[in-house]
Amino acid sequence: MADIIKEVNENQILLFIVAKNNYSAQLMEIIRSLEGISKKISYVSFNQPYSSMMANLEKNNINAAKFFFIDTLTKSVQSPKDADNCIFVSAPNALTEISVAFSKALNEQQCDSSLFDSLSALLVYEGAHSIIQFAHNAITKSRIANCKAVFIALKEDIDSELIKDLYMFVDKVVEVEE
Repeated sequence: MADIIKEVNENQILLFIVAKNNYSAQLMEIIRSLEGISKKISYVSFNQPYSSMMANLEKNNINAAKFFFIDTLTKSVQSPKDADNCIFVSAPNALTEISVAFSKALNEQQCDSSLFDSLSALLVYEGAHSIIQFAHNAITKSRIANCKAVFIALKEDIDSELIKDLYMFVDKVVEVEE
């Protein structure tokens, strides 16, 4: 997995294409790579609620104190308990609300890296065009703030309009080997 570390070190804006069958292991390697070079990481999750993300980091011996979470799932099913290191947005398709939360992560939390997990999951809730606009906005904010941004998408979505259009906005697209 040295290639992941190398790519994270050498590029500001990355799109990692990962296989569905090895998703969790590959995601942890990407998270470890970011943890190694970052002071604070904004973790925008379209896949898992905050409680699950915290448990996964702990299980994998990753320092959760380095993370600031934007949870797009919990609030849509229950009223979350307040957490100092998390903003709970109303729904995965509340893209404006997520964008505002991401700005807070960059400006108020001073995150120097960000992880968007995953754009493929967001396709369940929103059309490709809206996701591309959202991702482009997040990329622009990241470039202005000199923040690394890592986007995850599934290999099974590689032929989608979303992935094809993102190629022109990111510094590099990396297909992670299974």
